[in-house]
Amino acid sequence: TLHDFSEADTDIRSISIVQLVGGEADVFASTSSEERAEVVDLAVKAIKARGTVNDMNEQYAAVALPLRTPSDAAAVAVVSMSGLQQARARGRTLAFVFALPVILLVTLLVDLTARQLVYRPVADIRDTMERAAAGTLRVRAPVARHDELGSVATGLNDMLARIEGFSDELQERVRDATEQLRQRNLELADNYAEMLTLREALSRTERMAAVGHMAAKVAH
Repeated sequence: TLHDFSEADTDIRSISIVQLVGGEADVFASTSSEERAEVVDLAVKAIKARGTVNDMNEQYAAVALPLRTPSDAAAVAVVSMSGLQQARARGRTLAFVFALPVILLVTLLVDLTARQLVYRPVADIRDTMERAAAGTLRVRAPVARHDELGSVATGLNDMLARIEGFSDELQERVRDATEQLRQRNLELADNYAEMLTLREALSRTERMAAVGHMAAKVAH
């Protein structure tokens, strides 16, 4: 019966069958003891339009559908909007309950992705700069991708390569200058030793000349 169907869903206010008898609307059957005039008018509109007619406000929603048999009758169902609002509230609650873990999961995935794509390359570049500043000029930053961070790592590697080349060239020049200075020092030492030898020979010659001069005087 209509009452059993209405009681099966508490959100249904009423189900009515309205029939036109002699041009007048008559409620043939209804689950409500007092049918609203708006419901009857809605049924009449559906019968005359031979199609579905809807009516909705903040309190209820009504749907009128013309019947095939008899052709001058229509069924009207009135549904309470409070149930729909409660369903919407439950839906929002469920959405929030399910959305929170999803948001946390997405945040975790974004963080992991950022670590792989941003944090780790930046950490590698910073570690390379610190090691280069400590004097290890042969260190190079890994270039895993060809993007902005990859361009930064490539530029850093090129700069370190040039600095290493300048350092190697400077060290080579220092070694050459040191070797030249060592050779000059050796030459100076040899010249000094030769000068000392000549001085000693000159001194011996002078002494021998003095002795000869004195011997000549004694002989006379």
